[in-house]
Amino acid sequence: MFQYVARGWLPLLGPPDAYFSTCNHDDAATAVVTALNLASGIYNVVDNEPMTHRQFGEVLAAIVGVPMPKTPPQWLVPLTGGLGETMARSLRISNAKLRQMGGWAPKYATSREGWAAVCQSSSIGAIMRPPHARGGGRKEQAS
Repeated sequence: MFQYVARGWLPLLGPPDAYFSTCNHDDAATAVVTALNLASGIYNVVDNEPMTHRQFGEVLAAIVGVPMPKTPPQWLVPLTGGLGETMARSLRISNAKLRQMGGWAPKYATSREGWAAVCQSSSIGAIMRPPHARGGGRKEQAS
């Protein structure tokens, strides 16, 4: 995802104001463990704050240090079939049932926190930082 954004593209289908929900992998794992001890049912595993595609692009662009990426054109959605049309839907999903019934809470309450942690905790962070932040920029000489 970081590499696409660094190249100027946000690989999300659908309009910029469409909502979607995400969850960090570690949070998803703890949610599954929590759900194993609950009554049968459907429990949504997402962070606490759905965001729009535009907001998500802004977050990733800020982390990577690039301008807001472009999104694929809307005419592309029907060409991607059922999966693409499903991905392009605007959905606000809540984790309230899992939080109330199981006491679960994500470590990363929002995508902003989760993606920043992913970037900082991996080699991706070093690759994606702008050259001046990596020390690869021009150095000034002392006078």
